[in-house]
Amino acid sequence: MLHEESAFSLYKLRRSHYEDGEKAGKMLDYQLKKPEQKHSIISLRDGNGMIIRDQVAINDTFRSYFSSLYKSEYKVKHQDLNHFFSNLILPKLREENKGKLEVSISEEEIHNTIKSLSNSKAPGNDGYTAKFYKCFSREVMPMLLCVFNHAVEEQIMPPTMRTAIISLLPKPGKDHLDMKNYRPISLLNNDSKIFAKMLAKRLEEVVTNLIHVDQVGFIRGRLLSDNM
Repeated sequence: MLHEESAFSLYKLRRSHYEDGEKAGKMLDYQLKKPEQKHSIISLRDGNGMIIRDQVAINDTFRSYFSSLYKSEYKVKHQDLNHFFSNLILPKLREENKGKLEVSISEEEIHNTIKSLSNSKAPGNDGYTAKFYKCFSREVMPMLLCVFNHAVEEQIMPPTMRTAIISLLPKPGKDHLDMKNYRPISLLNNDSKIFAKMLAKRLEEVVTNLIHVDQVGFIRGRLLSDNM
């Protein structure tokens, strides 16, 4: 009898937890797992034509394939590079333009760059989206200001700003067991994007003084019709 009462009490406790307990966490976990499963690569054909399903082996196979694919076949000789560049007559920036590029980064500059971020871009390893930076721009700007100016002074960015997640996108309508039918993209943290976009914005102001007028692509204020 005592055993039956204990079992019944446990049943009531479980039923109460199921009916009245918190379900948002379960739903969130389910919703997060669905896209993760959808984009997971569960099998792949290796270099020997064998089908592999072990995740570590799949990662190693992709790493080996793309490392070989993007490896440069040119053996750099520094003396050849120095000789090549020493014979070039390159345009130089005027002193006033140098000042525009080298001035310390300001909070206003960071704020304007954050506003121009695209909301549709995926975040990097830290998970902070463009919407997050826009919503909390006033709170994060002092920290970003310190990090960016330190990076300029030391001429190196922090490790997190030099780290990317490499994600593989399957080419539609192709055999997804074949490694060559995946396209790798790098997902960078948004603080790195803000820094790069801010420097690119500065270059826009002076680049027309360095690049010949015949080059019209990707330069603000120049059009293809100018070549015509």
